[in-house]
Amino acid sequence: MSPLVSVFMPVYDGEAWMGEAIRSVLAQTHSRLELLVADDGSTDGSLAIAREMARADPRVRVLPLPHGGEVAARNAAVEAAQGDLLLDHDADDVSLPGKLEALVRHLADHPWISVVGCLGEYFDDTGRTLGRPHLETEPGRIRATFGRANAMINSAALIRRRVFETIGGYREAYRSADDYDFFSRALQAGFELANLPVMLHRIRLHGSSVSASRTMRVADQAYRVQQEYLRSGASSGWRTPPASTSRGIA
Repeated sequence: MSPLVSVFMPVYDGEAWMGEAIRSVLAQTHSRLELLVADDGSTDGSLAIAREMARADPRVRVLPLPHGGEVAARNAAVEAAQGDLLLDHDADDVSLPGKLEALVRHLADHPWISVVGCLGEYFDDTGRTLGRPHLETEPGRIRATFGRANAMINSAALIRRRVFETIGGYREAYRSADDYDFFSRALQAGFELANLPVMLHRIRLHGSSVSASRTMRVADQAYRVQQEYLRSGASSGWRTPPASTSRGIA
């Protein structure tokens, strides 16, 4: 049976964390999935870890790539993905039990939603919780506020394939905020986004993820995304969905 969900995980020198991330995906109660590990030319043991896990579980596929950056790795994984629903999972994050099942069910029950995520929390390498990002959950509120803040956790957002087919993949010009840019373009194209009001994802914070240079780069790219979104007028594009909708995930 072909996978319904394709989880893809770009990795560059992630041997310290990727095993936990991979195990959290493979332990999900929704089992119709594939996990594509897109190794971005790692110089550590990441590729060996990915291949070992692929030998142990046939749902894991490994894409050994030349080093081209995370955006190129994401787009290569999207091209290789077989599922109708896709999720870009960071190699240092952790999916909590039941996450994929809940996201798949929500898309099946709400055909007018094209991307659905969930709430999450930050944690450090000791496992200590460091708080939660504030996220809007309702589609209308997400659309109205997206010019001020990204409401979606990238590793927690399940995306219908037709979104990629319509707007394309991730853009290198927004490399430090390519997920924010992707979701912004989805809204501008008329797709609706939602978040489940439950905490099903953990976001790891460590030295390379919170460095000053990276923080400044993300802030600069996010500002560009926000300005483009506000100029587009997409913030006022929300329409109340019909009361009765058909069930499906296409």
